[in-house]
Amino acid sequence: MKPKLLLCLALVLGGGKFVDFATAQSSGLANEKRLPWGEAVGGFQMAAAFDESNAVIHCLIRNALTNANIYNDFEFGYVENVSLQVRQGTNWTIVGAEVFPGDQAARGTIPTDTRAGRLPAGEIITDTWERRDTMMRLPYRKQSWNYDRESSLVNITENDTFALDLINARWPTNSESPKTCEVRVEQKFYSTSLQDKYPYLHDPRLTLYSPIFTLEHQ
Repeated sequence: MKPKLLLCLALVLGGGKFVDFATAQSSGLANEKRLPWGEAVGGFQMAAAFDESNAVIHCLIRNALTNANIYNDFEFGYVENVSLQVRQGTNWTIVGAEVFPGDQAARGTIPTDTRAGRLPAGEIITDTWERRDTMMRLPYRKQSWNYDRESSLVNITENDTFALDLINARWPTNSESPKTCEVRVEQKFYSTSLQDKYPYLHDPRLTLYSPIFTLEHQ
């Protein structure tokens, strides 16, 4: 089921905050200069933009503080921490959409080469553990069934924290799921400080949301 873009990019229902954003020409968003940002949580904000030409949702997480913020680079964009959600009545239901970059598998443990990074004010997280791991593994995946798609997503999503691939998205099919629906992206993450020892995180676990936007799927 291929989603269609409605209202250009996003219908912000909760009063998102707009900022300038220069996108890569390969992203399919070259003519868009401004994106809505969700509410700040833990000093971070998320923006999400649907890219119809490439069938992805670009997800960007930035430092919303006026000073540097510390983050664990494994937490952001890790498949178990991310979900695409569709509104069904008063509830939000998870849509099965693949996260890129990422191997879509639960690791069960945080890798030892994760990092606690310092993100300058206003900057977007792009250097994640998942992206480094995917770039390292991709040359060895040439026989994989989705190698061509993953290779194209490397350039399409190079300015993103992560992206949601909608090519094989599994949308709810019950009577409460209209073709035109409101969606949002959720990212869970633990707090991090430079004083933390491996795995470089601590409570509380926080939840970040993109602004709500509207998609049409068939």
